[in-house]
Amino acid sequence: MIVDRPSTLMTSDCCKCGFALADVIFVIDQSESISEDNFKKIKNFMKKLSGQMDHRGTTRIGSVSYNHFTFINFHLDAFTQANEILKAIDDIPYRRGSTNTAAGIKVAHDEMFIPSKGDRADAPDIMIVMTDGQSDDPVNTANQAKIAHNDNIRTVVIGIGEAVNITELQLISSNPAEDLFLAKNFDCSSRRYHRIYLYYHVPRSPDPTNEPVSVWRQSI
Repeated sequence: MIVDRPSTLMTSDCCKCGFALADVIFVIDQSESISEDNFKKIKNFMKKLSGQMDHRGTTRIGSVSYNHFTFINFHLDAFTQANEILKAIDDIPYRRGSTNTAAGIKVAHDEMFIPSKGDRADAPDIMIVMTDGQSDDPVNTANQAKIAHNDNIRTVVIGIGEAVNITELQLISSNPAEDLFLAKNFDCSSRRYHRIYLYYHVPRSPDPTNEPVSVWRQSI
């Protein structure tokens, strides 16, 4: 299916900081190397980021997780209230397995960024891929990411830990200079959630830190 998508670099007259709409899908790794405790931290990360968004008709959120299989957790049109989204994230179970990142990206593109599941023609699409290691099939992962890029889905990558393959993460991200973030571990301070979404101009609550954004582009 070909969907006419607005550029994620577009500006909006009603929002000085950038676009006023966004459809965001989290693609989250559930591989065995993460562990259940760290998966809870990933969900907390998602909740913190989601908490910065304005869900009053501007930002929609969906989620798919993957190991050797894929699991659609909820679609873009599933929830409209912040508390519902946070509960849905809490309810995502940990199913350990391998690292089929390609399948996670493909499902997000083919089955979630579509009008029948809440994707809006006037809202930029952002896919946030969170992983702690190299995928099972790097070639297919790069191919699936390229398909998403070509369909104007901005793909942001958060690589966690020392086992990530930087070259692969660069290929997954739409623009490595802007869309690739690295974290040393699964523990991140609250101000870093603000940094990512301030940078992407997603409507959010006021940022209390007032610090430069550029310092968080490559390392969080």
